[in-house]
Amino acid sequence: LALLAEAAGNGSQTQRELYSTLTDIRQPDNLRGFYRKTLNVLKKENPYFTLNLESKLFTAVAVEPQQRYAAILHSYYQTDIERLDFTKGSESAYVINSWCNNVTHGRLTQLVNEGNVQNNILLMANVLYFNGLWRTPFNNTFEGVFFNTPKRQLRADFMELTDSFYYYNDVALDAKILRLPYKGKKFSMFILLPKTMGNIEVLTQNLINDQLKRMQWAMESVKVKVTMPKFKFDFDKNLKPTLQALGIHDIFTSDASLPGLARGAGVAEVLKVSNVFQKSGIDVNEKGTEAYASTVVEIDNKFGGTPLIEEFNVNQPFLFFIEEEATGNIIFAGKVLEPTI
Repeated sequence: LALLAEAAGNGSQTQRELYSTLTDIRQPDNLRGFYRKTLNVLKKENPYFTLNLESKLFTAVAVEPQQRYAAILHSYYQTDIERLDFTKGSESAYVINSWCNNVTHGRLTQLVNEGNVQNNILLMANVLYFNGLWRTPFNNTFEGVFFNTPKRQLRADFMELTDSFYYYNDVALDAKILRLPYKGKKFSMFILLPKTMGNIEVLTQNLINDQLKRMQWAMESVKVKVTMPKFKFDFDKNLKPTLQALGIHDIFTSDASLPGLARGAGVAEVLKVSNVFQKSGIDVNEKGTEAYASTVVEIDNKFGGTPLIEEFNVNQPFLFFIEEEATGNIIFAGKVLEPTI
């Protein structure tokens, strides 16, 4: 969305809608500074984990983005541009998928297919890959019962560990939160667990960012017996309905104003976003976590402290997110209804 906001016409409805989703960062200079700082922090190498975060703009050979727009992408968003012959769908898909495969160390081998790219005008891709080891690995694994609903059980592989963790019991939200740090003192996974069995949807609907931050600030280091399932999943989602629900409509219509994407009014005036889709996946086990996420934007022609041991038993649906703790940026988040490996 930030890359599209940079391309939007100054003062246009398209620009206003895109900036409205970017919280308090609603001025170009603030947006660029935020992303430059964030990317520099996230991309610092560390021997204890791998984090790859890459973006790329693929354009048709007949389309040349505005020079100023290309410079902004490279300087502030570390995003480069590659021109492809989208009339050759199979070859273009191979180039894009090879790039994605390299970024995700083989976890995501098919970001697009021939049908996705055939006769496209531009395609924006953002790919994230994270692989981290727990600071304290789980030392006990076993098969147990996971309650998908209060009345429906399934077998799952669990892991268990008793140690000191940051933890908080939120009475008002009827939920508990636990922090599981990774090696390298930079990232942590947070698990949000309803205290009432079967209340995952209530927790999801009631949780807002301010409440989450309040819970994190209230956490204290206590002795906790953690029991949680291993889980692994891959997830595909069309983000267009979600973005429309957030108030973003212009970019999908003939009213879209995206002059920065291409030189010449004849080309810029006929650009709109045809689709936005995301592919993501995660693998959490006793050693650590491997996760990837990718978002693709297709653009086409408009006309086309207690001595007691707390129990944190994750035997029901839960929420989780992985956070870069220096900045508070969440790089991956999800909801687990059925743990699978």
